Amino acid sequence: MNIFGIGIDTVSFIRIEKIFKKFKYKFAQRILSINEFKELIKKKNKIAFLSNRFAVKEATVKAFGTGIRHGICFNQIELIHNELGKPEINLLKLSLQLFIHNNLKSIHVSLSNEKLYTCAIVIIEK
Repeated sequence: MNIFGIGIDTVSFIRIEKIFKKFKYKFAQRILSINEFKELIKKKNKIAFLSNRFAVKEATVKAFGTGIRHGICFNQIELIHNELGKPEINLLKLSLQLFIHNNLKSIHVSLSNEKLYTCAIVIIEK
């Protein structure tokens, strides 16, 4: 296995809650894909949902080494779960093009929640 990049991020639920209270769904639309936004509407715990996604997306752009620039946006990165509940990343638009352009093979993601925080780590293989 050759590692292209590793990213990690920790997010405070309180921080996301403050942002969500201030900007409401505008914040959610900025960071979520269309599918994630539809899922958010149905969720009771919107703050945990948003926090998990924010941490995963931040860890992903760190692993790419790009950050949020060159047209890469958080809403181009989806956090999904397979049939066993394992978190996975689905890339869209320019983030997918970046993955293909660099001949990358796979993305691994792990997510952990504590009472007030969520932590995500992403490893991209070449």
